[in-house]
Amino acid sequence: MAHFCLPHPQPQKPNEPSLADHITQTHATLCVTNAQKLIALIQTCSQQDNPGLIPWWYRVFFLYIAMQHLIAAMLRPDVFATVVVESWNTAVSELSAHEHLSLSVGRCLNKLRLMWGKVGDIQASISHEVLADCDMGWRDVFQYLGFEAEMSLFGMDDSVGLGDIDWSL
Repeated sequence: MAHFCLPHPQPQKPNEPSLADHITQTHATLCVTNAQKLIALIQTCSQQDNPGLIPWWYRVFFLYIAMQHLIAAMLRPDVFATVVVESWNTAVSELSAHEHLSLSVGRCLNKLRLMWGKVGDIQASISHEVLADCDMGWRDVFQYLGFEAEMSLFGMDDSVGLGDIDWSL
C-alpha cells in the first residue's frame, strides 16, 4: 500500500506502466476494498437491534486499521478519492459511537482525523506534483505526514487511558 501511495522517482515514462506497477496498484486496491468491507461489517455489527459478534475493543482496533488504510489511499487521490471519502465518513461515525467506552478511543479518533487532514494539506500543497527527491519506505510514512515516530497513536504507551476501560462489557 505504501509503495503504491507514496511518491517516489519513476524511471519509466508515465504512459508505460509495467506489470509490477499493475500488481502494486491491484494490491493497494485490494487493501482499500478490504478496509471498506471491514468498515461495513463493523457498521452492521454495531446496529442497535444487532448485538454484534465482534466485541467493542476489536471493533475499535479494526476501525483503526481500516482508517489507516483509507488515509494511505488518500495519498493517491487520483486513484482512490472517489471511493474512500464515504467509507471514511462511515468509519468516523462508527468510531465516534465507541468514544463513550474509553478515553483512548477519542484520542485515537482525534489523531486519525489529524492524519486525514494532514494528507489533505499535503495534496493541496503539492497539487499533483511528483516529489522528485522522495523515495519512501514504511519507516518514512509518518514523517511524511508530519508525525514523530515515537508519537503514540493508539494509547498503549500511555497507561492513563487504559484505566478507564470497563472490561465487563
